[in-house]
Amino acid sequence: MTDYAILCEKASAAKNFATALGGTTGTFGGKTFRIVHSHGHLLEFVDPKDQVPEDQVSRYRSWKLEHLPWTISDFTWEKQPIVSKNPRTGRKKSAKGDLADLKKAVKDCSALVIATDVDPSGEGELLAWEIIEAINWRKPVKRLYFADEEARSIQSGFYQIKDLTTAKQDGDFLKSDARSKWIICRCS
Repeated sequence: MTDYAILCEKASAAKNFATALGGTTGTFGGKTFRIVHSHGHLLEFVDPKDQVPEDQVSRYRSWKLEHLPWTISDFTWEKQPIVSKNPRTGRKKSAKGDLADLKKAVKDCSALVIATDVDPSGEGELLAWEIIEAINWRKPVKRLYFADEEARSIQSGFYQIKDLTTAKQDGDFLKSDARSKWIICRCS
């Protein structure tokens, strides 16, 4: 069994981690690892009208002033894989396959290590916890903090990996999650 699945935010970050740690799989600092990556956010909120009780749908389809402000507690905050459209070919692609690939790649790992960007907004944490929830990860989650993607910074962060308990106790996630919900209620 591999000790750590190291989840990077994007392919370029995964490449820098692989350079710093000696490969996409291997041993560093006495721990075995496998580097995996997302390509940004893989999930998005379902439409607001699809997150509320059926008897409230008409209210959330309308922007009439009498229906505002929206009641935050009415929402389920359900997310779905992002479907993107290739502007050149017009073909649509769902992130559902990317999530399945990530789930398969980390299944034999003992812990998932969030190694997404360290953003003041907490965006890296949100991206990672969305994936963790979507793949139904139930093993330990840890966090690798790094100042930049230089080898020395990544290696230093590896030696100082921190335990995380749950998304609900991760301040960076909570900050970004609240911001993302505010945007949907304000702009959808």
